[in-house]
Amino acid sequence: MKRVIAMGALVLAAGLLGPPMFAKGARDKSESSKAAPSPSQVVLAQWNNIGRKLITMAEDFPEDKYEFKATRAQRSFASNCCT
Repeated sequence: MKRVIAMGALVLAAGLLGPPMFAKGARDKSESSKAAPSPSQVVLAQWNNIGRKLITMAEDFPEDKYEFKATRAQRSFASNCCT
């Protein structure tokens, strides 16, 4: 019985660890042909991604709520974006 459990564990481990090892070799060949992006390109891509998200959020915000303030001490959306 112990032998069957050990064999099952071995097959399970080989099934879980085997495919990533083989896939890595194929991935290395495709990645080696591409040049790694420079740090400035990475930062620019992140900046553009955040900008797109902010624009989407601003477009989703209804205009009739621009003057909404949760408390008197807070600034409204209109005063934050338009000043």
